[in-house]
Amino acid sequence: MDAPTDHSPADPIAGADLASLPRPALQALLEAAGERRFRADQLFRWLHVRMGRDWAQMTDLGKHLRGRLQAACPLPGLTVLRDAKSALDGSRKLVLATAGGPAIETVIMTMAGGHMTQCLSSQIGCRMGCDFCATGRMPIRADLSAGEIVEQVAVACRLLAGEGQAR
Repeated sequence: MDAPTDHSPADPIAGADLASLPRPALQALLEAAGERRFRADQLFRWLHVRMGRDWAQMTDLGKHLRGRLQAACPLPGLTVLRDAKSALDGSRKLVLATAGGPAIETVIMTMAGGHMTQCLSSQIGCRMGCDFCATGRMPIRADLSAGEIVEQVAVACRLLAGEGQAR
């Protein structure tokens, strides 16, 4: 039901990392919170297809649910600290600040044929040892959440779309 309910500490959505949840888990969580099942599909689309990062923009969720989410769940967010393009191969390294720790890196590479690929961090630190990546030379300090991994793609897509290079 979409009827207004008071947000309380016992609210199942309080503090949930919504961007890390697969669709079935998101549906179960919202249903447990008294929301209708289709709201999870709408929210999933906003987070992973439209890459929305502002509750106020998600107008099809309903005003009450948006307010509830605003109060209970921070949206994923990685802040771009540095954006550097390599003169050598054209790869683009983004240094991103995480909410709870050291910066991570993601690298966007243009491949033969013009398509792009992206190297994603799944941990703070890495054992790969890639020359182009400072993260690859750091010891592993923590695992990233699924939402933080997906957010790297969203950051790159929004950045490239703003430059007319992606959807």
